[in-house]
Amino acid sequence: MATRQVRALTRGLDVLHALNRKSGRTARDLAESTGLPRPTVYRLLETLEATGYVARDAGDDRYRVTNRVRALADGFDDEAWVIETAIPLMRALCESIVWPVSLATIDGDAMLVRVTTDSQSPLATTYFATGDRLPIMGSAVGRAYLAFCGEPRSTAILELISKSDDPANRVARNPTQVARILGDTRRNGYAYREKGPFGTVSFAVPIMGKSGVAACLSMRYFDSAMTVAEGAERFVPTLRTTAESIATVVS
Repeated sequence: MATRQVRALTRGLDVLHALNRKSGRTARDLAESTGLPRPTVYRLLETLEATGYVARDAGDDRYRVTNRVRALADGFDDEAWVIETAIPLMRALCESIVWPVSLATIDGDAMLVRVTTDSQSPLATTYFATGDRLPIMGSAVGRAYLAFCGEPRSTAILELISKSDDPANRVARNPTQVARILGDTRRNGYAYREKGPFGTVSFAVPIMGKSGVAACLSMRYFDSAMTVAEGAERFVPTLRTTAESIATVVS
């Protein structure tokens, strides 16, 4: 019985997915596109109609999704969309540049690592892990977020981290230095952090969502490999292109 219930749910989702791709379809059309028997499709459509996810037009006997379908994605916010989209693109970027790539989102007084390709990169000798928290002013992702998140959010975050005991955030107590760092970041279109842990340089760019910065994408390399200027010229364009590709899903 449990197996049949799961199968019915899977089939119902297949029909809903097909209808969501192209609304205004007949049961026969849906049966052909899903490969399901027509009687099964009729039963599934009756259930979806009864629960308010599908409506049937009596004039042409075609089925259309309703606004209730949108509610299924209410919990899937910009961050969730970004993470879902980012993983394959980040893996492709890491394969291209070899150096490790990470994605982080704001989490109170820190940036939270949500996805990383450290395990994929042969050049990552120190590893970030999902769930690691990075200081905002002490990381390229944090600086990128602050530079592009806008007011009054950036001011509120700076007030919060200025009270932090983390040495990496002490710069938040110096308005002149903060203005210089964020100003340079906005002009360049990317943030960087040199003299990072274990002699690394990091670059980061924002991923813009419908409501602002959804996440920040970064890469890092050893400063012994090249200068900051060389790294920016070599990596920032592809980093930005990947961020823009991710952003198309949420913008």
